[in-house]
Amino acid sequence: MSYEVGIGMFDCTGPAADQTLMGFADSKQKSKGIADRQWVRAFVIKDKNDNYICLAIADICMVFQAIKVEVMKRLTKKIGVLKTENTMISATHTHSGPAGYSFYPTFNLISKGFSKETFEVIVNGYVQAITRAWNNMKPAKIYINRRELSDCGGQRSVEAWESNPKEERDKYGDTDKSFTLIKFIDSSEKLFGTIAFYALHATSIGIKNRLISSDNRGYSSRILERKFGNNPYSYNPNFIAAFPNANGADVSPNVGFGHPPGGEEDYKRMKVIGDKISQTVLQLINSEAEEVLGDIKSGHTNVDLANVKIDGTDRCTCDGALGASFSGASSEDNASPIPIFIEGLTRSEFLAHEVSRKYSFRRKMLTFFLDLIWHDMDDPEWVEAHGEKPILIPAGRAKYKGIPFYPNIFPFQIFKLGSVCIAGFQEN
Repeated sequence: MSYEVGIGMFDCTGPAADQTLMGFADSKQKSKGIADRQWVRAFVIKDKNDNYICLAIADICMVFQAIKVEVMKRLTKKIGVLKTENTMISATHTHSGPAGYSFYPTFNLISKGFSKETFEVIVNGYVQAITRAWNNMKPAKIYINRRELSDCGGQRSVEAWESNPKEERDKYGDTDKSFTLIKFIDSSEKLFGTIAFYALHATSIGIKNRLISSDNRGYSSRILERKFGNNPYSYNPNFIAAFPNANGADVSPNVGFGHPPGGEEDYKRMKVIGDKISQTVLQLINSEAEEVLGDIKSGHTNVDLANVKIDGTDRCTCDGALGASFSGASSEDNASPIPIFIEGLTRSEFLAHEVSRKYSFRRKMLTFFLDLIWHDMDDPEWVEAHGEKPILIPAGRAKYKGIPFYPNIFPFQIFKLGSVCIAGFQEN
């Protein structure tokens, strides 16, 4: 066998009562029970030269630096060979899990501060799942397979996408429809794990929901794990199916349903999408696949994204900001709790007076008042650097009690697993 692989699961369900849910940025959306539990699913892989990588995926909205740092602090005391460089932690991007586990104000505003309980259960979930995977290592073969899934979601920001150059739109289309599956087979030819990458938002369940849920990706995991007879509470699970968040920033599962989620039919939508995903996994499991062979390598670095020189130009990136369209939310996924602007507005439209008077007035007033607080809202060099994005909130420059609202330095990570590369970076 080419590798040794271990799998593990652990419960990471957060506070089920009166805790703000994360994803839709609505402080009124608080938990009032559990529809399904949240889990961490972990894979530890070793090659013949004793090189290791670990990939762990949680049924949460996103992963923050605070989580990764604390996970590694605890994990390295247990398993010395797993370090920041070769341990990648990811999320399914469900919008129905508890909030409040970042150290940055931007992400904790809706939850009215940091939630120690949410933070602890997520960190412990990662550590325990990875530890179980470490203790369950066994000889294995790894295979990769791909196909397209074209009737599962669609472009949710059409106005913004249509502003891209035509040659790019023609070349790449409006969404990435590729579906990639990595599967793990033990020495008895038994399938014991899958990791599926597909560009899609986990927002089948909408903003009116008050129950903790792992949404469409978690539903797909449960369907597959039940089919293969898995007990999620077992120290040695016989099969796990993981769905890390991929490049699905503008891909909504609700395109085609006619209106955004927000009622009793949300869970029916979740099942429709989840069934399509799980059926695609089953098709790929039973299709001819390429065996993954070769050594394991890993790399990790931190990049100041506010100071990156652009190749071939004299230009540089700048401090981040939330644009006007941020307040418009997504017409396919949820109505904005603060609909100050609509989707798709550009700076050129404001400068050319091509927007309505109310939007023009709102932008002027917001810029004026926010400039009183942070003083550089109209910094011409910074405004120009953001191009067509009309700045709404200067998240990359703003501070609260000396703490930056939003980080400018982000981690970038890469795994080489034989002929397969897995890139990990901060994105929606």
